[in-house]
Amino acid sequence: MPDYITLTNGTLQAQIALKGAELRGLSMQNIPFLHDANPEYWNRVAPYLFPNVGALKGGKTIINGQEYRLPKHGFLRDTVFEVASLTSDTAELTCKASETTLAMYPFHFLIRVKYELTPSALKAEIAIQNQTPGQIMPFNFGLHPAFRVPLRDETAFEEYQIVFEHAETAALPTVDLSTGLIDETKVFRTYSNLKTLNLNHNDYQNDALIFSPVKSRALTLKHAKQGIGIRFSFTPFPTIAIWSPNHVKAPFIALEPWIGQADPPQSSGLFETKKDLIFLKPDEVFVIKYAMEPFIGD
Repeated sequence: MPDYITLTNGTLQAQIALKGAELRGLSMQNIPFLHDANPEYWNRVAPYLFPNVGALKGGKTIINGQEYRLPKHGFLRDTVFEVASLTSDTAELTCKASETTLAMYPFHFLIRVKYELTPSALKAEIAIQNQTPGQIMPFNFGLHPAFRVPLRDETAFEEYQIVFEHAETAALPTVDLSTGLIDETKVFRTYSNLKTLNLNHNDYQNDALIFSPVKSRALTLKHAKQGIGIRFSFTPFPTIAIWSPNHVKAPFIALEPWIGQADPPQSSGLFETKKDLIFLKPDEVFVIKYAMEPFIGD
C-alpha cells in the first residue's frame, strides 16, 4: 500500500496520507486549495489533533494519578492508519491504540475517518470510540487545515478575507510564544460583531487568533472581489482558531475548529481539568463532521 491514496470524481481530486489519515491535497480544475506542506513555512497540511489540542504545561499531564508526556496537538497526526475500504471517490481509514499511544495516553480507542467526494465538496466524518473496559475516556479534538492563499498567482494574501457564518464577538486570549500556553486572563484583542476578517500577516504576530465560544459552524475563505474561495463547514466545535506562522509571511491561512485548547499557565496539570473535554463512556462513539466546498468564479 502506498503512503498516499487519491480520490477523484471528475470535478474534485483529493490526496490522503495514511500517516494521520491527513488530507494532503484538494484541487478543483487543477487549482490546489490546500497548503503544499512546504517545510519553509509548515510541513503539514491538515492534521487531526487528538487527544489534546495545543501544548500541555511542561509537556506533561496527570491521568488517573500517573504522569504522561504528550506532544503539542497529540499523537494522532503521526499515527499510521490502515485502509478499511477504498473506491474512486470514497475512503475509510482506521487506527487503534497501540503500545506507543498507551505510553502517552492510557486509553484504548478506535478511530474511523471516512472521506467522500461529492460533485461539489469533500466531506469527512471522524468517529472516535472508547474501547477501554470500565473507564471513561477524556479527550480533546481539533481540525487544522491550512488553505493556500493566494489562490491565484496574480492576487495577494491581503486581498482575501474570511467570512464567518454568524457575526462573532470575542475577547481573544494571549498565546505565550515561548510555551504555546493560552492565557484567557490576558486579552490580546477584542472583536465586536465581526462578520468579515480581512487577511493581514501582521495579525498573527501573537500566534493564532482564538475565538471562543463561537456561534459559526462555517467559514468562507475567499478573494474580496474575484469569485474564488472555499467554504469550510464543521460540527461540533466551540472554538475557532485562525493562524499563519508569525515569523514568516507564509502563503496559507489555517482555519482550526477546536474542541479544547492548550493549557493555561495556571493549569494544575490534571488532564481531567482541560477545557471542553469530551468524556466518552465505554463503547460510546463521538462523531465529528466537516465539509470543504471549493468554488471558482470568473
